Amino acid sequence: MDINDKKDIVETSFQRKGSIRRVLPSSPQGDSLLNVSARMVSNSKPSFPKENYSQFFLEYNLISEFNMVSRFREKYSGVYIIPSAESSLVWFGIIFVRSGMYEGGTFRFQIFFTDQFPNGGSPTIVFENSVFHPAIHEVTREFAVRSFFPEWRKDVNHVFQILVILKQILHCVDARTFEPVNEKAAELFKSDKAAFQSRAKQDVAASKELLYSSSSSSGSSSSSNTYTSDPHYIKFSQFDPEIHENVLSLKDTKPESVSISWVQPGSLEPFSKPQY
Repeated sequence: MDINDKKDIVETSFQRKGSIRRVLPSSPQGDSLLNVSARMVSNSKPSFPKENYSQFFLEYNLISEFNMVSRFREKYSGVYIIPSAESSLVWFGIIFVRSGMYEGGTFRFQIFFTDQFPNGGSPTIVFENSVFHPAIHEVTREFAVRSFFPEWRKDVNHVFQILVILKQILHCVDARTFEPVNEKAAELFKSDKAAFQSRAKQDVAASKELLYSSSSSSGSSSSSNTYTSDPHYIKFSQFDPEIHENVLSLKDTKPESVSISWVQPGSLEPFSKPQY
């Protein structure tokens, strides 16, 4: 066999027969694997329902909001916030008013979020006890968030901004800067500031009496607080010398200074200090 015969055999062996398109074998039902794969892609769904994603986004947004509350704490000193241990949609808060007509008041409140936050509108703030103020509803004790944030805008408005305003309106009453929700309080503030302050001081005195109480009862408009059993509910106890005296004594205790230098004072030589 000469070289030309070998060349013909090689060319014949590697010669393409039929279409270049590779045909996949059929499935047992008679459908090609290519069609089966196409249907699998078109009919594919997430491994869990779509609505579960919204729960992840809700938790993420709430965590982000609380981080911002912690970061900007100096803007609303005297206000303290902690999320509920039982529901991330409820936060507990308390404000210590240090000046103005409500000076000395300690007012507890709750912040409520919708399960659509931040797309479902602004959070709701409800005080536990009566606060006679133009921006706080007399019956529901709800703070008029919408008077300051008519449209809650995602990524623009945040909870810490509400807390800043909450502190401002309790330290300095000025019903001209917002739409009142307590008309009686607004009218009294305009007509007789002395009478208004007298009424505000009644709520201040009541808040002090209820500071150590686990009940939110305050007159006829109150109801029992359903959150006092929550481990994160903000509670206070009376001063007990046996418990708290030891804590106060630690306030004036200064820790011993610990040297972290290995250089003898007055020397530039490393590790020249005898004891390091």
